[in-house]
Amino acid sequence: MSHSRLTVNLANVAENYRRIKSTVNGVNVAAVLKGDAYNLGMAAVAGTLAEEGARCFFVAYCEEALELRRILNDLNVAAKIYVLAGLHRQFFGPYLEHDLIPVLNSLDHIKGWAQESQRKGIRLPGVIQVDIGLNRLGLTLDELTTLVTQTDLLDHLTPELIIGHLPFGNDHKNPANRDHLALFQEFRSKLPAWRGSIANSAAVFLGTDYHQDIVRTGSALLGVNPKRGQPNPMLPVLSLESRIIHIRDLEAGQTVGYGGTFRADRKTALGIVSIGASDGLDRQVSLSGHGTAYIDGHRAAIIGSGGSDMIFVDLTEIPGHSAVVGQTVEFLGPNIDLEAMAKQAGATEYDILTGFGQRPGRIYLKNR
Repeated sequence: MSHSRLTVNLANVAENYRRIKSTVNGVNVAAVLKGDAYNLGMAAVAGTLAEEGARCFFVAYCEEALELRRILNDLNVAAKIYVLAGLHRQFFGPYLEHDLIPVLNSLDHIKGWAQESQRKGIRLPGVIQVDIGLNRLGLTLDELTTLVTQTDLLDHLTPELIIGHLPFGNDHKNPANRDHLALFQEFRSKLPAWRGSIANSAAVFLGTDYHQDIVRTGSALLGVNPKRGQPNPMLPVLSLESRIIHIRDLEAGQTVGYGGTFRADRKTALGIVSIGASDGLDRQVSLSGHGTAYIDGHRAAIIGSGGSDMIFVDLTEIPGHSAVVGQTVEFLGPNIDLEAMAKQAGATEYDILTGFGQRPGRIYLKNR
């Protein structure tokens, strides 16, 4: 019943997972499904990856981890689930009851988890994040050195994983990546019994040195290009479509939209399409003057916004049999990929991927 629809090709998600596995050649591939699998639906995406053999997942928050655990339990799949946001004392119960592993992002996190381990009389799994230059979350090298040499907190935890995030992983030519890898190796030397993980989707393609013991891939599974400026090794996963709901003629000099954002310089056939910001179509795409859509394989310029629910397309050059009310309009799909849409919006592919609202009807394709 939705005017707009977002189609998620789960067969291509599965193939992208296989391509990542092939690239890392035996290294464990963890799927990052934060934000409801980047707003595409945790149940559908996690189920697909579980069918492909994924047994290691990262999410952002405990609430997401609980939902993912429920989904996997329904599928009778046992898997490790890591919570990137770290340790929150109000979630000690759910962490332990549902076998969730918090990423320990500070000395306070480590102390709290070690104390809980002592209190329960068990050795809980330890996953420590270190800061290799992003200056976000994680221990500094000095903090980790102090932790190892001056406390016994780690003695109460089972060595599990040490993770880092590359600040410039998307830029494969940036020499800083080698420096940050070297720093990560120095961190690892402090905890030789712990496995390491530094590669996100982009860093998977930096080379085998970055693969370590586990790679963490999220957006690449959903079609985002992990090799910026190069051909995309991933298959496209998404298409976004709507339909023409009204057509009218503009005379030269007439304007459309709030504030007259478009002024016709000739007689123009105007198509009003039932999609807008509420559907996740970035307003900049509508107003930049560079936005494009495709109608029955023909390119049509996006010439303005009618608010949060409508946009305008120029139908003047579209063949008459295609320029009709009810005709499907493609905004993302075979003719326009995520990278192209991001350029139109002056945004990143990640921004586009996570920006789709809940209003477009979701369609999940399991076969190519």
